[in-house]
Amino acid sequence: MDSTTEIHWEDMERFEGGLNAGPAAMLTAEHMQQINDEASARRMEGLTKPLPGLDIRGYSLKASGWLKPYTREGGARAAFLGEKHRITTPEKLGVPKWQGTPEENARTIRAAAIHLGGAKVAFGELVEGKTKKLINASTTDFGYNMRVEFEDVDEAYVVDDNRVGKMVIPNKLKSVIIILVRQDLNLIRSGPNAYTSNFTSGKAYDQIDIIQYRLKAFLNGIGYEGVGGSTFGLTCARPGWGTLFGLGELGRIHEIMTPEYGPLLRTTMIIVTDLPLPVNNPIDAGQNRFCKICLKCADVCPVDA
Repeated sequence: MDSTTEIHWEDMERFEGGLNAGPAAMLTAEHMQQINDEASARRMEGLTKPLPGLDIRGYSLKASGWLKPYTREGGARAAFLGEKHRITTPEKLGVPKWQGTPEENARTIRAAAIHLGGAKVAFGELVEGKTKKLINASTTDFGYNMRVEFEDVDEAYVVDDNRVGKMVIPNKLKSVIIILVRQDLNLIRSGPNAYTSNFTSGKAYDQIDIIQYRLKAFLNGIGYEGVGGSTFGLTCARPGWGTLFGLGELGRIHEIMTPEYGPLLRTTMIIVTDLPLPVNNPIDAGQNRFCKICLKCADVCPVDA
């Protein structure tokens, strides 16, 4: 019970956490106001100069890290839009939004997505008659009566009347952020029926929600739109986007296979945004050709598929 640091238990009293917590409990109201004013001045200095690590990108990343990701009970609005009203946008701060070249934007988004738990990141585009067809007409997360539609509007919005309505993507949102989420190799090796293998799958699905929720908030925080959903909410789940835009190739198992991780991936998720981003090209790493001669998955398939 006694630590190596001496504790004077007789001098300790229970703390009134319900009144306040942290340094404010030890300071006068005037002193606390002074500290807050100084901190606000430093923040604005960093946002307007800008200073390394204190610009609008750093501020937005910090803010997105403190969000509590939505649960499915949050409904279509939370799943699709995130909680834009909770993020302090550049407009609210009174500072310009982040402006970078598509290549600078790509480096920023890739770094943020990997910090948030993504394994690989690529960038695509919504093209009429092509990749727009990969966006679901309705959302598996919320049922057939929640439609996914494109409209000429300024901002994305949701109409949700007890899971009847629509999730609207503005036509001006052209860029697509594509993120792969890995699973744990050692736990997957315990499968296919062990609980430990099932655990890493479930954890990866949760990670998907965390990544997309916070990355949408990050986009809002630097001045841009971002809409998305969980694994099946907005688009076909796995191979399409990653195969088209350079994360890997389509394998015999009808999953994307990456040069780095093979098929050790839970899913591919996307976020649609108006942030200008470059478009990645498909790759030929020899994996599709290898699938034609390997046949290991076919040989061990329990149902001879």
